[in-house]
Amino acid sequence: MVGVKIPEQNLFSSWTWKSFLFITVFHLLHITLFIYGWVNITSGPPMPGLSKLSTSIKLSRAAALPLSLDLMLLLLPMCRISATRLRLLIKWIPLEVSAWFHRQIAYTMLFYAVVHTASHFVNFYLIEKDHLRPEKAMQIHYTQAAGITGHIMIFCMVIIYTFAHENIRRQAFEAFQWGHRLYIIFLFAAWTHGAGCFVRNTVEPYYITDPKNYWAHCVGYQSWRWETWFSVLYILERLYAHFYYHRRVGVSTVLLHPSNVLEIRFDKGGMNYRAGQWIFVKCPAVSNIQWHPFSISSCPYDSYVSVHIRQAGDFTKDFRDLFNDRVTPAYDIGDFDPSVRAASIIQARPLTQEMPEIIIEGPYGSPAEDMFGNEVAVLIGAGIGVTPWASVLKSLWHLRDHKISKAGHRLRRVEFIWTCRDLTMFEWFQNLITSLNEQSLALKSSDKSIRVSCHTYITRPTDAEKSAYKSNQEAVGGHGRVGTMFDPHHITTKRQQYNNVHIGRPNFKTIFRDIRDNFNIATDNSSLRGRLRGRDQIGVNFCGPKSMARDVRLACTEATTANVKFRFTKEAF
Repeated sequence: MVGVKIPEQNLFSSWTWKSFLFITVFHLLHITLFIYGWVNITSGPPMPGLSKLSTSIKLSRAAALPLSLDLMLLLLPMCRISATRLRLLIKWIPLEVSAWFHRQIAYTMLFYAVVHTASHFVNFYLIEKDHLRPEKAMQIHYTQAAGITGHIMIFCMVIIYTFAHENIRRQAFEAFQWGHRLYIIFLFAAWTHGAGCFVRNTVEPYYITDPKNYWAHCVGYQSWRWETWFSVLYILERLYAHFYYHRRVGVSTVLLHPSNVLEIRFDKGGMNYRAGQWIFVKCPAVSNIQWHPFSISSCPYDSYVSVHIRQAGDFTKDFRDLFNDRVTPAYDIGDFDPSVRAASIIQARPLTQEMPEIIIEGPYGSPAEDMFGNEVAVLIGAGIGVTPWASVLKSLWHLRDHKISKAGHRLRRVEFIWTCRDLTMFEWFQNLITSLNEQSLALKSSDKSIRVSCHTYITRPTDAEKSAYKSNQEAVGGHGRVGTMFDPHHITTKRQQYNNVHIGRPNFKTIFRDIRDNFNIATDNSSLRGRLRGRDQIGVNFCGPKSMARDVRLACTEATTANVKFRFTKEAF
């Protein structure tokens, strides 16, 4: 097998200048708040008893402010409905980094929480040791609001952070979701953490139950006043989603594809979505709490909504077992054309069993929606990561087949790159690629429709695929770039399936240089060939594993010139 050597990469090799700028500003803000909290101890109001603690009280108070900032921002990236709606107006909102942003906040919050907690443990010990206040250390720990809520937050954070580990999340997703549900208790404890008035200008304790003295003597930050902003927004979103975004849908068809991939089709109802968007799916018969994100693989022009689910964990295994007796073998399905395909499904296996009900939430926006804003778009899918592009490519097929004009789009050319281990894995996708290629071959040179070029890279070819590839190389003079899609089961098809087939992994640096040097995306539509002119942008959209994402991002950076920018985005839930 012909392959490309993957270079070694350091921790920051996949970061863009925007990532570095964001992280720099993010941590500078935290450091500024930390310094302000430290200085405020000496220049702020007097705190009898506590002022004698020196370093430990300064550390605890200084860490409290950046910690409060993290508590305020923690749920902001999870406000997906607001982000999706705003993105229709503000295109630069980076939906693909919401989960990443949430994790950065969580990591930073953990650091300042350790500093804050350790310092307070020292504070409580010294208060008792030096008799700075009448309370004992154990009293502050377990009878006062600061200590009680602090221990509750420590317990919640241990559970949440432990079950959020990637290995646990992948293998026991239900434990991850149960652990994350402690955020309700955690946030309530955070908001009431200052109710005990530990930081005050008197030695005598005051509590919120004595509001007159409480507000007169407490000199804490009262940070709950801003920590609740985005938490309230998130809670309102959850309520809105429950009543308006949740839909109980009936499954109409379940198709079994090779490599343990299920295609679930359900009634569209009144659901409106855009190509490339995604939804949360819950199946009560499998789990009452597990919501899993899946890309929508159907397109808005289809009469149904579909998702493709690969067995990769406990939920997907149980999901597969539940539908095992209700599946239709994928090879019984004929053409890509929706009307022919639907008829073939019914003829192949009439639905005689009642289908389990599923609940969906969404749709939510994704970077794939920006594809039509570029004149040239490069779509890259690896393995099951091809599903969002199935929706996009189906939409392109309908746009070209029915001569539909999409308002406001600039797209003229699409380069689709698909890597898979072997062609038997995703036979369901081959009909679509074939139809797109046949459609492209039928287009006249004067036709201004969107041009689509599909490239398939087989990373672990079977002997039959190697043999067919070698034959195609000989047929085209040994160049090895243009091959013929063949049926792996050697079943005679109605049409010959043309496609650019390659053996091995794609060399994205070479591919992007070729795109940059050979495609003209100037406003003149007379030619698609030539050199790029002006400061043009090529959108590169990726869905697949992290290791390949780093390679694609680096290739985008290297291919970018003064005149041409390769803009990288990655699908993420």
